[in-house]
Amino acid sequence: MRKRRIMKILLVLALGGILLAGCGKKEKKHVPLPTDPPSPSPTITPSPSPTPDPHEGMVQSTINGEWITPEQAEKRPFCATIGNIKEATPQQCGTSDADIIYECTMEGGITRLMGVFSDISGLKKLGSSRSARNYFVSLCREYDGIFVHFGQSKYAKTQMANMDDFDHLNGVEGIGETVFYRDSDYHAPHNAFTDEEHIMKGVEIKEFDTKVDPNMPKAKHFAFFEEDSEINGSDAASVSLKFSGYAKAYFIYNEADKQYYRFQYDAPHKDANTDKQLAFKNLIVQFVTESSMDEEDHQQIELDDVTDSGYYITNGKVEEITWSRDEETNDMQYFDSTGQLLTINPGKTYIALFPNDKKENITFNDHEGETIASGDE
Repeated sequence: MRKRRIMKILLVLALGGILLAGCGKKEKKHVPLPTDPPSPSPTITPSPSPTPDPHEGMVQSTINGEWITPEQAEKRPFCATIGNIKEATPQQCGTSDADIIYECTMEGGITRLMGVFSDISGLKKLGSSRSARNYFVSLCREYDGIFVHFGQSKYAKTQMANMDDFDHLNGVEGIGETVFYRDSDYHAPHNAFTDEEHIMKGVEIKEFDTKVDPNMPKAKHFAFFEEDSEINGSDAASVSLKFSGYAKAYFIYNEADKQYYRFQYDAPHKDANTDKQLAFKNLIVQFVTESSMDEEDHQQIELDDVTDSGYYITNGKVEEITWSRDEETNDMQYFDSTGQLLTINPGKTYIALFPNDKKENITFNDHEGETIASGDE
């Protein structure tokens, strides 16, 4: 009996050993100590946020390349003739408000300016206002602009009379005293001026539409870069344009603000409103066929169904371009060397209608002041 009890005890002990051995085979749980590094959290890459369009709801102006509201883009521009003879320049006003300035040769080798203003809001004084020429009429029509002038040549008068839809404010007509005033500090004919208030009174009396006519064909002169861009070309740190023995303009490039500053009559060309020198982002030289029309030396500039050459200058560089124009459709365009519509930088633009037979009177200098090219090369 005792022997059987001992055997049972040994059996229980043996079974317990087997159970303990089985439990020893289980994996032990690891309890992290305070010194153990934490397990890394899963990395979640956030979805990129869409970049907001800085020009959303805006359109790019076809005149100066600035981003404007659709309502601003509907405004008709104004085009105005401005005297540029030396005696008139000390009191020349409003030129810095123009987005585009054209310069053309007149009788006797003088030049006259035509400013294109996309908006005359705040224009406090403009002039001296001078008479129109037929080529200014054609240029203004390209923009569906309202033309502001004090008198006209007989050729311009005939041209405007044949245009039923050409809106203009003339200083020698009944509306003249409403739109223009004489500044007694200066001598005639260089003392006729106007401003935003006077111009808009004339527009109201004439009942001109101040919004662009979607049915009026308008030129797409050039396209604009979205932001300031460089062009391939030769150096053009300065540009000299000698229209005649009397009229010579030249431009010097300022690398600091990337603008071309204008000089004429051997002095900085300034706007008397601001006493600041005129500066341009873009210069365009447009070669034209020009001839004298009569004994008074009125000039004829060929702009009807014409293709010719020229230069585009910006950011210290110059490249060759071409241009073409259709008088009937007002289709005036500039093209780059590949034949594509010329793309220019946003900003103010100067355009010289320069005589083809005087190409040798154009020079480009590099940054050391050395002449590197002339227009006849």
